Amino acid sequence: MSAKDVLITLLGSLVTLTSHAQINTLELGRSGILSPTNSFTGTRLLSENHSLDDELNKGLDQSDQHLQTLTPSNCHQLSSVYGQSSQSAGTTATNAEGSQQSTITTRLIGHLVAIPSGNFSRGDINGAGYKDELPIHEVEITAFCMQSHEVTWSQYQPCIDAGICPDNSASGGDNGWGKANLPVINVSWMDITEKYIPWLNNQTGKTFRLPSEAEWEYAARAGSSTKYSWGNGVDSSKANYDRHNSKTMPVKSYAANDWGLYDMHGNVWEWTQDCWNDNYTGAPKDGTAWIEGDCNRRVKRGGSWEAGAILMRSAVRFGGLLNKRNRNNGFRLVHD
Repeated sequence: MSAKDVLITLLGSLVTLTSHAQINTLELGRSGILSPTNSFTGTRLLSENHSLDDELNKGLDQSDQHLQTLTPSNCHQLSSVYGQSSQSAGTTATNAEGSQQSTITTRLIGHLVAIPSGNFSRGDINGAGYKDELPIHEVEITAFCMQSHEVTWSQYQPCIDAGICPDNSASGGDNGWGKANLPVINVSWMDITEKYIPWLNNQTGKTFRLPSEAEWEYAARAGSSTKYSWGNGVDSSKANYDRHNSKTMPVKSYAANDWGLYDMHGNVWEWTQDCWNDNYTGAPKDGTAWIEGDCNRRVKRGGSWEAGAILMRSAVRFGGLLNKRNRNNGFRLVHD
């Protein structure tokens, strides 16, 4: 089945379910980027001979065109569909090519979780943190898709093998712990943003990026207002921290938060887009990255296998040199 047929089938199946119902929709542009739009009422079945390219050019922004409400399964499903259709302009992929591209996309990206739009109080809302977590402020977040777990060695190694990402063995590599489904470590902010992300986007035909610091905290909290997404207490059954395992653990070794995200607490510090600032005075309130301040240092979140419990709190932030690699640093990506 071609990418066009897949999308038509998906949209067609939604008509019966959504007829005369008000639903949230997505504007889906040519690049496959997802963004939330206003709700609307109405249905439309795409014609079999209506050009998919035409629909994508229009961005599906008309009120009579829609996809179902953004959900974790849709983030993953749409990722696969657009993995199949990410072809050069004017060309048509064969079914085999589409299947191969979809396999590549799934292997490199894994599962994407839908993070809903909303507002939250950002910072040390429990009074248990540090001055750089203040002042507490309200932030509005636009929906996005996030990788369910930290990028693993099996996802990152192909970039090294392709000669694009630097071979970080001289910086410690996997630290002798192995690779496979362990989170990639010893990667700098520059390795990720200048090498890995451009390579990944070229491979998948998508637009991935690091999350903003606000997006990261919002996703980590998953609607909670406690120190950790699961509550205020912590022990070694909840996360990999404080050297309980003396190394990183395979991703998804611990239970996911309420939004389906694994290892947002512990395992490895996760890089975000933002420049470092000593507090939140003047921070953006719309969820975008703060690209002002000390931009030679970038914000990391979540704590690590080696960090103590207090550093795993949802509100904790830490600044790291953008060219620094160490055994505690990893990352996960988002897709708008």
